[in-house]
Amino acid sequence: MLADRIVQALAFRPQVYRQVKADPSFTNSAWLLVTLAILLNRLGTPMAGGLLGWVLSLLGALLSFALAVWITSLVGRGIFKTQATFNQLVRALGLASVWFAAGLLGAVGLLFSPLAPLITPINLAAMLLGLASWLLAARVTMELGWVPAAVSVLLGCTVVLPLLLVVGFILQALSLGPIPLY
Repeated sequence: MLADRIVQALAFRPQVYRQVKADPSFTNSAWLLVTLAILLNRLGTPMAGGLLGWVLSLLGALLSFALAVWITSLVGRGIFKTQATFNQLVRALGLASVWFAAGLLGAVGLLFSPLAPLITPINLAAMLLGLASWLLAARVTMELGWVPAAVSVLLGCTVVLPLLLVVGFILQALSLGPIPLY
């Protein structure tokens, strides 16, 4: 069932987000998907700071996901009067986050240097597809139009970005790792 939902999310099928919105048992799976996407993304990133830097980067990315979802929920509920809860958005946006695992391709570029020039465009495409997937998941879960869903998601991500940059600069200054952008 999980693999089927991942395939549906990668295919941009809106019904999968309706399913996970209504399935409280999927909450843990969504958190697991987010964690795996972050871990796979990190495998493609050179990491300073050893294991501690890697763990702090993972925790920073998980915290950024939670904060982005929380702010998206606040905006949706406060401005657009949606009834979607934080956990419903965690399930939908967690599933939509499977695109961010494409950062693993960076490891291919590290191992096979002739392929390195292809990695950045592929990662950029995956990031844009991930954003599109987040927008679709938010629109379906919050039962909003495209513009209100986009405003909710973009505000959620925009508020988190400065916080991530500060944490990232601190990690860099302590030689513990890169900026933990999700």
